[in-house]
Amino acid sequence: MRRKKILFVVHRMNVGGVQKSLLTLLDTLDYSLFDVTLFVLEDKTELIGQVPSGVARVVVNRDAARYYRRPKAVLFSLPAKIPGKTGAAFREKLKAFVFSEKLKTAANAHQDCLGPFDAAVAYKQGAPAAFVAKYVQTENRIMVFHGSTDEDHALHEKILPAFHAIVAVNEACRAILRALYPQASDRMTTIENCVDAQAILKAAAEYAVDRMGKKYVLCTCGRMTRVKGFDLALEAAAVLNKNEVDFIWYFVGDGPERTALQAEAEKLGLADRIRFTGMLSNPYPCIAAADVYVQPSREESYGLTIREATVLGRPVVSTRTVGGEALLLRGECGILTSIEGSALAVGILKLLADPVLLKRISEAAGTYDPEIDRTRFLSQWKDLLLRGGGEE
Repeated sequence: MRRKKILFVVHRMNVGGVQKSLLTLLDTLDYSLFDVTLFVLEDKTELIGQVPSGVARVVVNRDAARYYRRPKAVLFSLPAKIPGKTGAAFREKLKAFVFSEKLKTAANAHQDCLGPFDAAVAYKQGAPAAFVAKYVQTENRIMVFHGSTDEDHALHEKILPAFHAIVAVNEACRAILRALYPQASDRMTTIENCVDAQAILKAAAEYAVDRMGKKYVLCTCGRMTRVKGFDLALEAAAVLNKNEVDFIWYFVGDGPERTALQAEAEKLGLADRIRFTGMLSNPYPCIAAADVYVQPSREESYGLTIREATVLGRPVVSTRTVGGEALLLRGECGILTSIEGSALAVGILKLLADPVLLKRISEAAGTYDPEIDRTRFLSQWKDLLLRGGGEE
């Protein structure tokens, strides 16, 4: 039997949960069965060096075109400035035009990434899914939906008929998708993300983290956008500081809100309590050093860093998101709070003040078996990828 030709399409390969999940999948695959091409739609590639050597081809779309300057875009942009519904309608037209042009240009520039393939995996909803649906030749299209809400509902309604499988990252997200797209419910399945526990444990020992002379270390990792809730973490830190808790809180990551968050930390008098590390290629020593790992997200479909903290034996305080509830077993393996800074602070204070609770939660987290998870993950993906294409 020949090796199956598989295409994975992802929006970018910067540091993030989707990308780390994809790297784990690529590291898990049996390359005696699969001939894999990875296509990256945007030239954001901090993690590209971590792609396993078994991947036959890695193609990055280095598109520098300025689509908003094209005549049709200019034509839409002028009425887009009109207040009210008229302007809003043209802004949507402009957005749709730019989106479509980017995908078309990527397809024209990379004809060798269009197939035919035995299977093509859009490893994220949105642009990767639209690219696979419209341009890739295959009889087995798979979309991985990393989300508990859908910001591109109109797009997905249009392209879902092209997909033979829609993968949700947990059962709660699958239920949400079924409600949004009942016509596709029979093609939906659940494959929970997997982490490489041995690699995480090894990476966590690579360097020591400075406790800055503080009694407690807290840690939060992620892209600094509103959805990840770093502003809520700042509010929680202000409450802890007011309660005279002796702590240092590592904010690991970067993003558009970082400058504002640093200014707010100064304003709240937290300059010696919050340490902004920037994006780290290896954040695991920071997670491993934490007395409590905090996930302050407003939305989280899976919450890969929660799982990573569990692997490292760290107790977790998380907001009550879909991913938080699923990974912490509705509070059995961590503390879940409402999506508020003050509530996060209460959860952290509760853990730090109760050694018995801290021990119980740590022991419950320790029941997670990464090898069983990895075996399950590989089996499910192998079944999906082998559905399409013929034998030779």
